[in-house]
Amino acid sequence: MDINKILYDMRSKQTFKIPANGRYNKIGDFIADQKNEREGIKTHYNDRVEEIISNRLAKLVEAVGESRSLKEEEDLEQAKMG
Repeated sequence: MDINKILYDMRSKQTFKIPANGRYNKIGDFIADQKNEREGIKTHYNDRVEEIISNRLAKLVEAVGESRSLKEEEDLEQAKMG
């Protein structure tokens, strides 16, 4: 299911940044990098959640609505046939 793929993608993102050389020379650089990384991940999470809610859930609600109306129509057909 596509939702599982999206959730896996969300879990696989790191919420922190590790520098290429493995260390920072200044604490200010560390703070700025971590803040930028968290903001990027926050945007990524929000986009994925919006995708799940708007696209996938809307399709599910539509499908449930259609299946319910089909069931009601089938019941009416049986009632007509007597």
